[in-house]
Amino acid sequence: MATIELPALQGRDPLGFLASLGVLALLTRTGNAPRLSFAQTAPHYAQITAPALESADDIADVLRGVVDSMGEDQVIPGLSNWPISPIAAGTTSDPSRVLRSELPAVLASVRAESGEAGVEWLLAVLNQFHSDAKGRAALTPFMAPTGRQSIHTFFAKPLSLVRENPACLREALVSWKRVEGCTGENFDAAALRGAAESSDGKPGSFGVPGATWLATMGLRLTRQGSHIGWGGESRPYTTLWRYRGGQLMLWPLWTPRLNAEGVRTMLELPLYLRGDGTRDEPLMVSETIKLTEGAGSETEIQYDPSLIHASGRVSLRDYGIHAVGGARRSGAAKSAGPLTAVPVTFGSGSARSRDAAPSVAPPST
Repeated sequence: MATIELPALQGRDPLGFLASLGVLALLTRTGNAPRLSFAQTAPHYAQITAPALESADDIADVLRGVVDSMGEDQVIPGLSNWPISPIAAGTTSDPSRVLRSELPAVLASVRAESGEAGVEWLLAVLNQFHSDAKGRAALTPFMAPTGRQSIHTFFAKPLSLVRENPACLREALVSWKRVEGCTGENFDAAALRGAAESSDGKPGSFGVPGATWLATMGLRLTRQGSHIGWGGESRPYTTLWRYRGGQLMLWPLWTPRLNAEGVRTMLELPLYLRGDGTRDEPLMVSETIKLTEGAGSETEIQYDPSLIHASGRVSLRDYGIHAVGGARRSGAAKSAGPLTAVPVTFGSGSARSRDAAPSVAPPST
């Protein structure tokens, strides 16, 4: 079975990493039994293995088939009239941003219209356990709406650019080409250019359409929920996101070839930080985790017993993790801003296993 290298999907770049999750999710949906890993040497590009695929061109052809199969009313493969409806003309309110108290009724409506897949997608972007300052179901930190961006347009705009130029799917895998007018949906700080950087002296957007669309599809492998913090308080939980000097996206890069369920598990493994990202305290992720007795059921991690060392520690390297990527939102007027990569060292040391994600099982290889 060939290992297909995808040099444009660099593991430590937030857009590249999320796009690689999108590739895995879509190839899984089409029955290609893919597995994802990342090269051990920088820039840690994504690698795909799949029995019937031999090249990046083969992958691009499958992805194009997914796009071609989608109806004009679809922004998620296989789902119609999702999430609820676009923003109506002449209004600025996103109808999908419902009060948390209204979410159960909305989920019932989505279930009737789109089945469990529609519900799972909606719960990937709206948190049913936590509210924002306006009482609405909290939005996933993978989204940072700007202007009239809605949940619908977040998926629809990059999809429309892919439909206009399907060749951008191959470009997303092997060599990025930036396109004027592609906003990048705030996944990509490089997509936004100020007036001083533009040839015409005006600010603009120069994103990567194919990679942006794939990143939106990668959210299928994430989830939202709630967990217990150090002080016993309930906190929102989103796959890959932590709180250290503000919200921080943190993700592992691994060597084992993992299927979609294995990757879901890998993404839930706790990555414990030292430092706050300042010059004096750079971010470092501990290689080992010291298990704590008596951890509550909501925070306990179910580790593979064979990987627990005599010292009572679990080594993340035993799970095949060889590097860690990180990103923060840079902040912008009326928005959290685009994702910007930050340096993270995968160092030695240990940390306690509280304030972690809910229970996970060992990755499936």
